Amino acid sequence: MALSKYCLLQPALPISGKKRKCDQYVFDIQVCVGELDPNAILAELYADNAPGGDPMRQEATRIKQLVGAVGGYVYRGSEPATRPPTDYTARIIPHYDGVAVPLEAARILWQR
Repeated sequence: MALSKYCLLQPALPISGKKRKCDQYVFDIQVCVGELDPNAILAELYADNAPGGDPMRQEATRIKQLVGAVGGYVYRGSEPATRPPTDYTARIIPHYDGVAVPLEAARILWQR
């Protein structure tokens, strides 16, 4: 699998600049996987350690295919609005059942 064929089409920003009901941010992440199987990746929201805590990783759910984009999909993730939305970064990682991907793996595509 060539991870270089994946792309994030736009930065992951909250759908609304305001907190959603139940004090959560909802992020939509547009991803283009081209001709690759979309099940071979995970789209995640990531945030560095909060003081006294661990890094946050939250898998986003593929919710729809993008019209007019070959292999383009929208993934949606939500997080409690306990941190600023700018703390969260979208990333794409390879996905294989039963295999863990280390944080420093070169095949992780980070939002820029």
